[in-house]
Amino acid sequence: MREPPMAKVYISSTFQDLKQERASVRDAILAKGHHPVGMEQYAASDERPLDRCLRDVRECDAYAGIIAWKYGFRPPGHKKSITHLEYEEARTYRKPTFLFLLEKGAPWPRDRVVDEDQPDLIAFRTRLAEDKLVAFFTNSDTLSVEVNKSLDQLGPGRAIPEMLPYLCDRSDQEFDLRQAFQAADPNYPRSLDSRRPLIYFVHGDETEAHDKFLERTQRVLLPKLLPRQMTQSGIRAFHLKWPATADGIQNLDKRLELELSTSVLGFSGTREQVNGSLSGLLTPVLVHTHLITDHWRLHQRNCLDGFVRFWQSWDVATGQILIILLLFKYRTRGQSWIDRIVCRRLNSHIRKVLLDYDFQALGSPHGKVLTELRGPTLAETSDWARSEEVAGFCDANGLVESVEAFFREWRGGRGLSSFETRIPMNELAPKLKDLMYRNLLERKTL
Repeated sequence: MREPPMAKVYISSTFQDLKQERASVRDAILAKGHHPVGMEQYAASDERPLDRCLRDVRECDAYAGIIAWKYGFRPPGHKKSITHLEYEEARTYRKPTFLFLLEKGAPWPRDRVVDEDQPDLIAFRTRLAEDKLVAFFTNSDTLSVEVNKSLDQLGPGRAIPEMLPYLCDRSDQEFDLRQAFQAADPNYPRSLDSRRPLIYFVHGDETEAHDKFLERTQRVLLPKLLPRQMTQSGIRAFHLKWPATADGIQNLDKRLELELSTSVLGFSGTREQVNGSLSGLLTPVLVHTHLITDHWRLHQRNCLDGFVRFWQSWDVATGQILIILLLFKYRTRGQSWIDRIVCRRLNSHIRKVLLDYDFQALGSPHGKVLTELRGPTLAETSDWARSEEVAGFCDANGLVESVEAFFREWRGGRGLSSFETRIPMNELAPKLKDLMYRNLLERKTL
């Protein structure tokens, strides 16, 4: 089957005042399976090189212009701004042009309005409205809606699966789970039959995309680790909300039971009703709970022990697989330097507690703290770039070279030299997706 075409879409706007809006447009373009091109790839400044900008406009398949209340930087020797010149270049080369103008009455910070720009800006906006059918937006959310509608004119592109960049390495956690399943049932992997829930703690800095790890566990890891006949219909997941108040720990069992029944049943039911509903499912069940450093401030170690005791008393129906994930997120970014110091000390203490955590002492034989989530190294990311999953989209050699270049740039910008540098997942994954799109485009132009 022939692959759908991927279009390169140039994003044109002033920069400092429209960072959030540019990000919304970029995400919308990527979601449609196309490739965004813009100043973020070279000089993130209004004073960007004109020749490079105009060349990019010419080489792209479409143009998206975002206009608010700044006219923009005028390069030396030109009366028009770069944004204005980019638009004219797109028109000269007859590129499909999509224009998004901030609504006149929309709230907008006063410091993003340049008074001396207004005569030229108003004339520019007037010309845009005369040249093309423009769309208006009031914030980044309404902008995303308008961009999505406009991009339909380009047709579908080849979207890279959202999960793919997050697969670059969680092999330590996969190994831990495999070992834990083996410990729970000596017949694993032929069968897995436990009368107690399988409890796992997952921990890491808030930069490590815990929610994506949860999604990966449900969609990728568990189907690989459990017998196929168990996972043919997927894996059901339920969110168990943690009580947020300081007194919640005093009645933790009742609070967790209430939250679980609400999640599973949709109403406040009994433990027997919840267990009956879960046992009636024909798939393994994954229950996930999320804690952050602030919860530890309130409850200390009681939040872990109370959680384990709650599940230790839970009887799993015959043939049912019940997997419990507690995802602990170390908060690293505080509102003040004092807050950050307190979090850093607490995080260090929590890590030590988790390192020595003894599930057996609480009567729960099937529990394990997984290896801490950490950003992948260059070697791990390069191995991911050579994997079969990625090979369907990209040339491995080209992607590996791009990955190596990004790691060099990332280390250089921070004065680091170690090849064991780990890049946080929430920063690395979007970059990997961008590199994949660039690589895919290069393959199509060869």
